Amino acid sequence: MLKKISWPATLPWLLFIIGFFCITVGTFGDFENSPKFGKYFVTLGSSILASGIFALILKSIQFLGVFKEELNSVIFETKFLKNRVDLPIYWEKVTKELVKDKFPQIHSSIMKDVKETYLPTSVVAYYDKGFNYVDIELIDIDSEFVKVKHKQSFNIVPAEQSKSIAHPFSNRLVMAEGCKTTKCDVDSIKVNGVSTNVKINQYIEGNSLMTKFVVPLGGDKAGYKIEIETTRSYCLKYDNIIGFSNSHIMNGLKVQIHLNGVKAKFFESGTLSSFKTITSKDTFIEKDYPGIIYKGQGYLICLEKK
Repeated sequence: MLKKISWPATLPWLLFIIGFFCITVGTFGDFENSPKFGKYFVTLGSSILASGIFALILKSIQFLGVFKEELNSVIFETKFLKNRVDLPIYWEKVTKELVKDKFPQIHSSIMKDVKETYLPTSVVAYYDKGFNYVDIELIDIDSEFVKVKHKQSFNIVPAEQSKSIAHPFSNRLVMAEGCKTTKCDVDSIKVNGVSTNVKINQYIEGNSLMTKFVVPLGGDKAGYKIEIETTRSYCLKYDNIIGFSNSHIMNGLKVQIHLNGVKAKFFESGTLSSFKTITSKDTFIEKDYPGIIYKGQGYLICLEKK
């Protein structure tokens, strides 16, 4: 079967042939009776030949444009990018080109912090639907002793479903030297609604009571809902700040604070925007952050007795 030839594609070569033919006839043809006729052939051939060159250049530019578009579609195709083993390096080079004019001296440090601090880790992609319930009650007015019930819940979205996760928890309470009434009790730990027993590591470090434990997770491809309840008893004279710092990226966080005998001031800690105030009363404060909270960001609650 003969392949159909596109007329626009063959036009530059036809012009080449016709132009070369006219120049040849005008140069070597016998025009004794009319010498000027030969010059006309040479001039006509040169014009046609130039038209062929111009058409070929235009066709080449068009071809290169189409080729560039196709090449870009392949290079930046998602399936292609997933197979790149040098994707972090490639991403860093592209991002540097975007910001180096604005941060010529510090763009390398910025890229390092973004990649290592703000982007998801290899274990946890992000936290979703965070909720903190804090109930604060003044037990003794003179000593400014308080009891704080803290319930927190969030969903863990794993970066890779096949990998196990060891989720850490830590709390620090500043106390008076030798104070035995400062306590942090872990009341409940649930994973996907099921109670989980873990080893609690509690010790004194300087003037602080440290409480740490790790919740092992694995086998659930859909993710994990974590619920942790603690009860802390301590003196506001030594520790009047309740702080929350995020371990990974969190998508949305709601905070409810119940106050009995104490006053509270709420502050953002490093977040890119402010928490939205839902309710603000003497006995109850509710805040909502519908956006992204990055690693190390959170909030602070400063307490004092009424």
